Amino acid sequence: MPYPKDKRSGIIMMVVNLCYSAAASSILMVSGGQLWGIGAAAASRQGGSTGSEAATGTVGVLLVVFGVVTILLGLAGAAAGFGVMKGLRWGFNLSLVVAVLSLISNSIQLAGHNCISVAGIGICGAIAYYCCARLDGKMGSPPV
Repeated sequence: MPYPKDKRSGIIMMVVNLCYSAAASSILMVSGGQLWGIGAAAASRQGGSTGSEAATGTVGVLLVVFGVVTILLGLAGAAAGFGVMKGLRWGFNLSLVVAVLSLISNSIQLAGHNCISVAGIGICGAIAYYCCARLDGKMGSPPV
């Protein structure tokens, strides 16, 4: 029998992951696309790229790549939330992996003086603890 809080926890994980993924990736991809376009336009206007235009284009490409990675991480988190909601072991394992990757990402952002990532560290830490406790059987029976 699934643990009663798994359904609620899984739904929250799905919603949070999809909302975060949509918001963060759209900001990253729009900003990256603009910088990429600015770098390409400046390079074509002058007949060749200088160092600053090439750097602007490179930063834009990197932002777009980070946006795609954020989308993939959000989709993996939503799938993990579905597994948690159903009380399945793979959902807890995947949630644990996504939480650890998000902890690493938030720690890097915190090093860059992004104070909002403190909340992300707390949320990811709570998810990691919940998944570990459920997998160990400390909180309800272990998932199937």
